[in-house]
Amino acid sequence: MRMPVSVKHMQIDKAGSAIVLSISVAVAVTVFSLVSVKTLLSQASYQRKVVNEKHVAIKQLRSNIDAVNTLVAQFKIFDSANPNMIGGTSSNSGTGAKDGDNARIALDALPSQYDFPALVSSIEKVIKADGLANSTIGGTDQSSQNGNDAAVDPVPVPIALTVGGSSPYGTMQNLIKDFERSIRPFDPTTLQISGGASSMQLTLNMNTYYQQAKSLDYQMKGTK
Repeated sequence: MRMPVSVKHMQIDKAGSAIVLSISVAVAVTVFSLVSVKTLLSQASYQRKVVNEKHVAIKQLRSNIDAVNTLVAQFKIFDSANPNMIGGTSSNSGTGAKDGDNARIALDALPSQYDFPALVSSIEKVIKADGLANSTIGGTDQSSQNGNDAAVDPVPVPIALTVGGSSPYGTMQNLIKDFERSIRPFDPTTLQISGGASSMQLTLNMNTYYQQAKSLDYQMKGTK
């Protein structure tokens, strides 16, 4: 037997259903709002970091530009100094052994290119100026084994040479001193001298060096 449902009970049930629906909608809206606020806060925090990093990058860039301008000005002063750092004229058109701008002289001290024929030619010039007779220059051209491409971590590469000839003792002394004073490093490994003071035989084994240019291998922050 069905119990009659009063109007009052129906109204209470409807009110309860409306309350539950309202609460459900309110909870859904609240959850959505909280998620949205969290997302917005995260985006705002990220944007602040981006803006701050941009300010840091701009500041660093301006500092770098100032440093470059200062470096260029200082390089021009260094390069055009007359006399140059080894006592010659700063003109590259000069014919003296010590002539040339400081940049060229510095590059000659430790070349970035392996050029064995040019090295032999420069040694021949020193030997001729010192008057070494019956001179010989020994060594092996290893152009195929030595690369000239820029490297991330370049190191000096030795080049073995042998110089021989005959001369009076005083001339031989001058030759050895010229190698010691050379802007390009020459590292003697063995030295053999025989004969008398007026005519001596010389055999000099030594290393000189070249070093590949340095490449700039860098990565942007946040990249691999």
